[in-house]
Amino acid sequence: SPRFIMNVVKPAVPMEASKPRRPGWMPVIPVDPVEKDNTPPVDFADEKNLLKHVRANRWISVDIGTFRFLRLNWVVTVLASVVLWAFVIAVLVSDEDEDGTNKSLREFAKWQSWISQNFSWLYIGTQDVWIVYMIYLGY
Repeated sequence: SPRFIMNVVKPAVPMEASKPRRPGWMPVIPVDPVEKDNTPPVDFADEKNLLKHVRANRWISVDIGTFRFLRLNWVVTVLASVVLWAFVIAVLVSDEDEDGTNKSLREFAKWQSWISQNFSWLYIGTQDVWIVYMIYLGY
């Protein structure tokens, strides 16, 4: 089975010594380069390690015997499914124009064209940021 390994930095202040948490509060973990290099890799195939980084009330794990059948964040899965099915239903119930093309598909093509014309700079900029970050990681 594939194993996902990532270095994780230990917090400078132990969690039990920190202030009481509010719902939705996320800790800020300072990055200490020396500590980061000394920290062993974390195996995310182990669910105990995964649950340290995921809200437990949003995580679903289903096992069939010893087989790991299903692992997912149910909130993200439900929202993505609703959006996807909304587009599918919109296309299916849409009428056709006099030339035989679907009105929804034509409208989605306009949206795609508008996004391409107005946000190409954002795509190019994110690629630049990504490569600068990769160079930083490499050195």
